[in-house]
Amino acid sequence: MPGSKTSAGSDEPSLIKVRGKLGRQTVRTGTASQHESWVVETKNHGTLLLKDIDANPFELGPPPAELGSQIEAEGYLVKNEIRYLRLRPL
Repeated sequence: MPGSKTSAGSDEPSLIKVRGKLGRQTVRTGTASQHESWVVETKNHGTLLLKDIDANPFELGPPPAELGSQIEAEGYLVKNEIRYLRLRPL
């Protein structure tokens, strides 16, 4: 439909909640984008990079919760990243 901004085949990321264990990994190894990142290990989506939507995606920043703890993150799923708006320990 002309002028429509959404469709069933939209490329816009989905707002979701994920739960899992907080970890830390070196990501994008062997590229100019290699860096340390917080990750969440989930049952349904595998390991996702955790990116605070308001932060520099290449800076690690302080841990969003205790390393190894269970967390819930709400944000946009973009490929293998969750760009989170809210994150809380469980």
